[in-house]
Amino acid sequence: MRLSSFPLPDEAYLPGLTPRVDPPMPELPQDLNFEQDWSTLERYRFGIDCLNSDLGWECHEALEAIWHRVGRRTTRSGLALQTLILMGCARVKVLSGKEHSGLVQRALERISSLEGRVLYGLNWNDVKREINCLKNQASHRIQLNFLD
Repeated sequence: MRLSSFPLPDEAYLPGLTPRVDPPMPELPQDLNFEQDWSTLERYRFGIDCLNSDLGWECHEALEAIWHRVGRRTTRSGLALQTLILMGCARVKVLSGKEHSGLVQRALERISSLEGRVLYGLNWNDVKREINCLKNQASHRIQLNFLD
């Protein structure tokens, strides 16, 4: 089930394997308050859609702009966004036939303070399970369920 009404790219960008096309992204509001507005933030929802659709690079691009604005590793939301970005990057590596364990390990480190919580529409125990599946089964396709 899609979370965003914004159109997904037709093809995933895999560095060195597919041509890069920078897809249009939903705009971010000037007065972004992620903690308050995450549930209606089209770009965040688009990023989750990309992650669930094997568009890891595009997920990274969508969420990175938010991540930079929320405080990166200095905030809980920054850690959450970085975890999702790392998952997307790991999936790009998997689909490109490259080593991904370092990215998975970094995602597991970032998620430690989020475990056991339901934040930003996600159950972070479920996110951790998805990361571990990605770690143990390279063919595993990420599927995060969004809880409105």
